[in-house]
Amino acid sequence: MKIKIASKKNIEEAINDVFKKQHQIISLKNLHEVVNSYLKKKLCKVSTSRLKKTIIEMKNIEIKIKKRRIKGKQFSKCPVCGNDLKKIFGIDVFNRKKHIGFRCNHCGFKSGLDYTIPREYIFLKKDLD
Repeated sequence: MKIKIASKKNIEEAINDVFKKQHQIISLKNLHEVVNSYLKKKLCKVSTSRLKKTIIEMKNIEIKIKKRRIKGKQFSKCPVCGNDLKKIFGIDVFNRKKHIGFRCNHCGFKSGLDYTIPREYIFLKKDLD
């Protein structure tokens, strides 16, 4: 009885099964444990990072992220999905363009000028009407 790496289809089915019973899961660790318990029946498993990347691409799950600041670090990649960040600009009182933060176009992560990382994930089932 050898445990294999789960396919993307199996991961999405397990996530959908989990969210049929629960509308909200707090923390990536809890979601990982629950999804792996569903996948265990199919003799496969998924890593935390692959689960996170898969759930970001799903349209029926909303991800809320609580963040914390870290001083003295600069952004290089998105701390959630690893893609490039784009600068966000605003207009100041004197009608000049000013850099106010960063945004990831892939997962939607936003941050101010301070380096922030995810402290806690909250996964919610969206009502698609």
